[in-house]
Amino acid sequence: MFRFEEMKAALSVFVLCGIAATAQAQQDGTLVVANRSGGSVSLIDLPTGLEVARLPIGPTIPHEAAVSPDGRYALTGEYGPNSAPGRHIVLIDIVDARIVGRLDLGPNTRPHTVLFHPDGQHAVSTMQDSDQIALIDLTSMQVVKTYPTGGREGHMVRLSPDGSTAYVTSRGAEGTLSVVSLDEDRAPVVIQTGRGAEGLSVT
Repeated sequence: MFRFEEMKAALSVFVLCGIAATAQAQQDGTLVVANRSGGSVSLIDLPTGLEVARLPIGPTIPHEAAVSPDGRYALTGEYGPNSAPGRHIVLIDIVDARIVGRLDLGPNTRPHTVLFHPDGQHAVSTMQDSDQIALIDLTSMQVVKTYPTGGREGHMVRLSPDGSTAYVTSRGAEGTLSVVSLDEDRAPVVIQTGRGAEGLSVT
């Protein structure tokens, strides 16, 4: 069992909410904006402040956006409304302003947050409705492995700087934070937090 005192990173958990989630791209000063109600992703040129592209994701309510370490690609997840939960991860080429990959995670997944792994070759996504996270190969756009979180409704995820550990907040009846090892086969550590735990950052 992974003990709490073995955690190497300090954690700060904050409650966040918003209509649009933003992620800044290093490539050419571009801002990637997930338009939750619009079902799209906007690419904003920072020097001019102009929207240079708007890519339709579908009526599945993208909530979050993430940018690759080299600034070339962005990721978003199709979260979806309660009546029609989403199930896809979408990969965007920021430079060419186009969708270049779409991964179907299957039913009862509902990805909310998807992040690039520090190696630039993989991504990690929450699967809120199945209480798991997924490690994704971005070259093949396939799931490499899934991990149970030990919590209910895993909503947000952040990674340790070396990418070996995922931290997942679950906003079920009792808010929890799950510490999930991506490198070793062991049960997650589940830490009680305040109710409705969502946003988090790792130092």
